[in-house]
Amino acid sequence: MIIAKCVNINTGSWNDYPQLELGKTYEVEYADVGGYYTDVYLTGFKNGFNSVCFEFYKDGKEIDIVSEFMNH
Repeated sequence: MIIAKCVNINTGSWNDYPQLELGKTYEVEYADVGGYYTDVYLTGFKNGFNSVCFEFYKDGKEIDIVSEFMNH
């Protein structure tokens, strides 16, 4: 399981994500890795979020979400 911790509320798109809470953790369902963006889809939310809003963890260790989902 991959966990996303919300750490950044100073993105240009933050106003699109008022339902996220700074410091809270969320379960990641999947990530859509593009050439210039990565959208992260969290359990319980229908829309994706910009990956720059989060730090990502797997088994308690910080990971790079792009590398994790690049081959999926």
